[in-house]
Amino acid sequence: MVEKRPNPDVTQNGENKKPRPNGAAPDPQKIIAEAKARAEAAKARLMAGKGSIASSTSTPTPVQSSMAAKLEEIKARVAAATKGTKPAQPTNISQLHPILFGTQSATSIAGITSASIQASKGVSGKPSARAKDVVSGELEEEKKNPYLDDSGSAQAPSRKSRPLKFHQKGVFIAQASNRRRFQAMDDMKRRIAESAKTATRDDDNTCFLVSAPETDVEWWDAGIIDSYEHLFDPLKLKIGTDDSPITIYIQHPVQLNPAQDILEFKQKPLPLTAKEAKKVRRQRRMNDLKDQQFRVRLGLLPPDPPKLTKSNMFRVLGEEAVKNPTAVEAMVNKQVADRLERHETANEERKLTKEQRHEKLQMQQKKDADKGLVVSVYRIENLSNPQHRYKVDINAKQHNMTGITILHPSFCLVITECGEYSNKQYKRLMLNRIRWEEQMAPHEVRQGNREALASFLETTDEEGNLKDLSLNKCTLVFEGTEQNRSFRNWKSKVCETDREAKETLKRAGMENMWTLAKSQGSLSST
Repeated sequence: MVEKRPNPDVTQNGENKKPRPNGAAPDPQKIIAEAKARAEAAKARLMAGKGSIASSTSTPTPVQSSMAAKLEEIKARVAAATKGTKPAQPTNISQLHPILFGTQSATSIAGITSASIQASKGVSGKPSARAKDVVSGELEEEKKNPYLDDSGSAQAPSRKSRPLKFHQKGVFIAQASNRRRFQAMDDMKRRIAESAKTATRDDDNTCFLVSAPETDVEWWDAGIIDSYEHLFDPLKLKIGTDDSPITIYIQHPVQLNPAQDILEFKQKPLPLTAKEAKKVRRQRRMNDLKDQQFRVRLGLLPPDPPKLTKSNMFRVLGEEAVKNPTAVEAMVNKQVADRLERHETANEERKLTKEQRHEKLQMQQKKDADKGLVVSVYRIENLSNPQHRYKVDINAKQHNMTGITILHPSFCLVITECGEYSNKQYKRLMLNRIRWEEQMAPHEVRQGNREALASFLETTDEEGNLKDLSLNKCTLVFEGTEQNRSFRNWKSKVCETDREAKETLKRAGMENMWTLAKSQGSLSST
């Protein structure tokens, strides 16, 4: 919405600032009459405008035709501007704003405005006050517009292009070098200043002065004495009192190993072969003997008495042995007996007790198992001989094995888990040492022994004759390694059927071993 231009004769408060002529007061009747006349004239103009609009409904109005002509003139000016020719002047300039004539002079603008005033006259042929105000406002706006070209040229001057200005080669490189040089100089100045401050601080002797203590006695001596002035006064010392920190009890703090020693990597010595061990022992004994002989030469140790035997007593003792050979022989026999006794006593002292031997054996078996577990599965055709069952069971326990012995009417299965050394010894027992063809006479069976009470484990058959074990043998079915043990301990179990045997092995996850042993037995029979 376009705002109306304010009336310069009327202020913001609506007061009329026109000076009164000759200072006389206005006549109210005259003002009322003028207002009525203006109202009648406005009403007449309104009625005339309505009549002209009603009469021109069938034909295009002058306003529509003027707008079309204006549009055509603008198109012509745009086409002339693009081609560089002077645009044609509009034919009907009464409908154009004076700003569109930017190339015209002030006189032509005045003529155009006068023509527009003549065209905008009313029915009476006189210009209306509204038209006069519009024309005067346009003239003032035209004069105040700083963007109009007064040169009178048909086309606005084109913008002059500025020439390109290139920098000389190396300008910015030189600037960067200067900045780096200045920065290095600033850093050097700062370091010199800091070193000067440090030197002045070191030269100042006041920093080595020790301040006076705030208290008369230090905190670690406060529980023994009140002041150092009474240091040599035994009555002032708190040593024999009840609250004294010094008592008759002594506390020895526990020594703790440094934490970094736990993480320290210690290289293990390489194991020596038997030949290397003998060589080391021989060299050690030779060095000890040389050291002892050196001490004897210096007089630090008495020389050892000669080692007398019956073969060298005449050579060592000489004339004394010739004079009294019986006494010399008795003396030699006594020395030989003493040497033998000392040797046997030393051997007994070095000998381990039964508990120590058992503990040493378990430690060696544990180290052997830590290197890797070996699983072995043996198939035995018949275990009716109780001696065979005993050897299988007791040797497995002695080697600290875990596993199971399944006693079945068709065949028996033995599964072992142990270290490499124990597995080697047990394998030698099962395949070479035990004579599986031997059978023993029947003996008395203890009550509650399920193994002996089973009919297929008896040494005799139904007729009372000893069972023939000439075809009995032990076969290694499987041998491999595993990471963890499948059995907790060593045990034996009697299984009458295949289902019972598989369920027993299923708890350890080795039910496939029964199928493997059974299939291998069928292949060997064929």
